[in-house]
Amino acid sequence: MVDMKKQKNLVKILVLANIIIFVVFLTVLIGFNNLDQFLLEPLLTPQQYLDSHPYISIGNFIWSEPSSTVLVYLLGILTIGIGFTLLKKGKAVPNNLQDENDPSLRKRNFQKIWGISLIIWGLGTMLAGTSYQAFYYELKCRNQPYCLWTTWWEIGYLILTVISVNTMVVAQSWLRSNPKSSIAMNIYASINLLIYQLILIFGMLLINEFMLSFEMMVVFQLSSFILMMISNIIVYRNSKEKIEFKLIKIWILLAIVMIVYFGYLFSGIPEILWESGIWFNANDILHVGLIGWMIYIYITLKKFAHKTAI
Repeated sequence: MVDMKKQKNLVKILVLANIIIFVVFLTVLIGFNNLDQFLLEPLLTPQQYLDSHPYISIGNFIWSEPSSTVLVYLLGILTIGIGFTLLKKGKAVPNNLQDENDPSLRKRNFQKIWGISLIIWGLGTMLAGTSYQAFYYELKCRNQPYCLWTTWWEIGYLILTVISVNTMVVAQSWLRSNPKSSIAMNIYASINLLIYQLILIFGMLLINEFMLSFEMMVVFQLSSFILMMISNIIVYRNSKEKIEFKLIKIWILLAIVMIVYFGYLFSGIPEILWESGIWFNANDILHVGLIGWMIYIYITLKKFAHKTAI
């Protein structure tokens, strides 16, 4: 019992540490304001960007990658909508469910927190779409001798995505009837987020592009997805719970989406299509895949909510 109390106190300490580090993160992001030192390599002038990307001129405004913008904003809006739907269903807890160890209540909390994670994911996606697609020229190239490599919008996207993934870990902890296992997952999520925030802080201070890259974020979060999948596999082998098997399929589907993304990125196909006047790059493949992934999550967790209703 003493160990459990110590573990719960450790979680509280880690949450407080994350809040403190997040304040430091914002201070570095806003106070140092050194993102203009990150330039695209090889150097790209604003005109060179316009010559190599699709855009629409609206007065003096340049709307970059219009088709890609539609896809990424559609993904963001869809994800936020699914998140609010799951959150609403998870909140609908009957009055007779008061014990936090009640399986039905734990499942509802799982669903509710999954909803929160998707809302955060969707907000991050909207930030990404603003900087990587719609306002790319306006934010990175206009009034610049050479286009910038990143913006605070993209840094915000990275941190929100990591917060989202770790929120999924916390959600999954509610499916664990073993308190030690549940608390361990919360401890992991807190430490993971803490370390990633430190990576972003040092990346900004040291002008290190890889530490602030999408690739770094994906590699860093692999451990979280692997942890959740292994947890699902172990529990499913012992309990045969259908939700565990469905979560395994969710992670496998995400892995397929990422493999297709990186394969398409290095295939040379996007460049061949663009030479023919068709703009469909690796980000578009990723966003189409994630739209399918989100729809599958909605179908899976919505049915799960219905079956756990009392």
